Amino acid sequence: MTSPEIDKKKKPRKRPGLATLVLIGIALGIGFGLFFGEMMAPLKILGNAFVGLLQMSVLPYVAVSLIAALGRLDYRQARILVARCSVILLVLWALGAVLFLMAPLAFPDWQFSAFFSRSLVESTEEIDFLALYIPSNPFQSMANNVVPAVVLFSVSVGVALIGLPNKDKVIEPLSVLTDALGAVSSFVVRLAPIGVFAIAASATGTMSIDEFGRLQVFILTYAAIAIIAAFWALPALIAALTPLTYRQILGPSRDALVTAFATGSLLVILPILAERANELARLCGVEDEDAENAVNVIMPASLNFPNVGAIIALSFILFAGWSSGTPVSVVDYPTLAISGVFSLFGSVLVAMPFLLDLMRIPTDAFQLYVLISQVMVVRFGTLIGAMHMLALAVLGTCSMYGLIRLNPLRLARYAAITIGGTIILLIGVRLFFVHVVPHDPKAYERFIAMKPITASVPTKVSDATKNTEGGIARPVSLDEVIKRGVLRVGYWGGELPFVFQDEAGALVGHSVDVARALAKDLGVHLEFVKIDTGRFAEHLDAGDCDLILSLAITPDRARRMHFSQSYMQQTLAFVLPDHRRDDFKSWDDLAGHAGLRIATPDVPYYIDIARRRMPKAKFVTIDNVRDYLGSTKSNFDAMLFSAESGSAWTMVDPSYTVAIPKPGFVAIPVAFAVARDNQSTAEYIESWIELKRGDGFFERLYNYWILGEADTSAEPRWSIIRNVLGWVD
Repeated sequence: MTSPEIDKKKKPRKRPGLATLVLIGIALGIGFGLFFGEMMAPLKILGNAFVGLLQMSVLPYVAVSLIAALGRLDYRQARILVARCSVILLVLWALGAVLFLMAPLAFPDWQFSAFFSRSLVESTEEIDFLALYIPSNPFQSMANNVVPAVVLFSVSVGVALIGLPNKDKVIEPLSVLTDALGAVSSFVVRLAPIGVFAIAASATGTMSIDEFGRLQVFILTYAAIAIIAAFWALPALIAALTPLTYRQILGPSRDALVTAFATGSLLVILPILAERANELARLCGVEDEDAENAVNVIMPASLNFPNVGAIIALSFILFAGWSSGTPVSVVDYPTLAISGVFSLFGSVLVAMPFLLDLMRIPTDAFQLYVLISQVMVVRFGTLIGAMHMLALAVLGTCSMYGLIRLNPLRLARYAAITIGGTIILLIGVRLFFVHVVPHDPKAYERFIAMKPITASVPTKVSDATKNTEGGIARPVSLDEVIKRGVLRVGYWGGELPFVFQDEAGALVGHSVDVARALAKDLGVHLEFVKIDTGRFAEHLDAGDCDLILSLAITPDRARRMHFSQSYMQQTLAFVLPDHRRDDFKSWDDLAGHAGLRIATPDVPYYIDIARRRMPKAKFVTIDNVRDYLGSTKSNFDAMLFSAESGSAWTMVDPSYTVAIPKPGFVAIPVAFAVARDNQSTAEYIESWIELKRGDGFFERLYNYWILGEADTSAEPRWSIIRNVLGWVD
């Protein structure tokens, strides 16, 4: 006989479930990443290997399971499935649209302006719908991971099987293969705690926090909406429409949701989601084979349609409008929602620039979205997408068996809790930013606080424009520069972001860093000489300065000075008030627009280019940018300028933006200029540019001064072991 005490001792301990182990893996990965920093970078290989193992069986599973599941149906069942799932999909899309359009409730009353963005000069790739959906070669589509084409091929074969008399001879082997592929995926998923640990550790250890400074509002807002969607709105909708309870829905799906968040891929968890959807269907009382077929059809087919996660990612459009000072009007919400859903049939990254342009929002923030999307948006979006697919499969299956319950009271209660809870949470996020988080300084304040990132050399500043006696009346050779011990570099005032004064009055900027590096390599001191913008060649010929940096090449200048090879390019653009941006997006529209007054610096070559494209416009030369900004807004429609410099000036006054008309871009090469007879200096400069281009020097300066990215080359990523404990250098 055994006593209760002995029975109690023999009772085995409850082992943690897979979802718990995955969460532990994520927590440990974040902890290790924070502690060891960049030492965790090699674990990225292990994380990639885990994701690769998950992916290896997924597309075959999609193809095989879809063919087998559709083939088992009859035509009546197929029609019912398509009709009812379409209605459910529209309901889910509407839910996603309501949630993302509520995002502005979380935005505090802050103002932003932005650095130049490469997205201004990058052409948006058009979606090739033929290649995306038409499987001209199904095996090539599978090899290239073109999911929509694979699904269309599988659907075509599956539908063809429906009417064949001997289809069981094909379907049964495919069913066995489906089970085998599902077993492979289930085995690999058991490795998830190790895989997600590696992913979290490498990402946390190498991710630059500075990159996401101004996205903190979007990050927290998007995370809040994502959590509401994944853990309440979608599962509670299932509970409101079916016999299932909220606990019954969320319990079995936890491991799939956590794995989806960790891997950032819906494709790799498709077999797990299908299994969980079948479990929930059985809990509803549907246990026949047809229900399993419905799930196996709905799951892979849903990959071709926008999910709620992708729709909620469109809240970035509202954030970009808010942060750029051009918020999307409530009147435009229906347009944004409808256009957003249909543009997402391609991809979010393709849809985003299109929607920014559609809503007349400057695209400066798009590159920031690209940065954050791979770290945060993709993972939360996959989390929501997993629950979206589960909801679609469960509700679609239940609708086929008449298990959908339209109880007005339950639906009203669900709507009230969902909308009310979301409003309360988002207002709470807003209050958090207003009262707890200090507002970052404006972009211009951060800009003028930027410091040189090249090695310091003894530097002084002089002014050739005030030198009535003139220089030595000739350019000096490179040997004379070295003998003199001072390199004299010409500059002119207010040349953002190339040469300008910081808060302390010192000269800083892209050209300053180039000049410091050049002087350092020559082993000489540095002197910046202020020169007149209309007398570049005269100053070089008179020996007032040895060279001029960041000078745009034109035919007239090339005739009078010697230019080095170009070390960067700028883009011809317009600086104009934000609300006029749409007026300058097309050269064709500008060509027919009479009465435009365009301010422009005194560069005849670029005026001629613009005049050929805008024959009816009037161009007025101004002395400096400040003559255009501020009090003279009403005198001009826009200013002809470079996009890179213009973006820096828009930080002086955030009510302005930069527009580059399409199609086509006019590139402006920028180079060193020396006197025509100064051959020794010119030859050295050519070789020096080649060396510096080879070691990434110019790219590093471009990213820092033009794009506004943090310079991280000087020191490793912050970590506890290095920066807190001091155990490593």
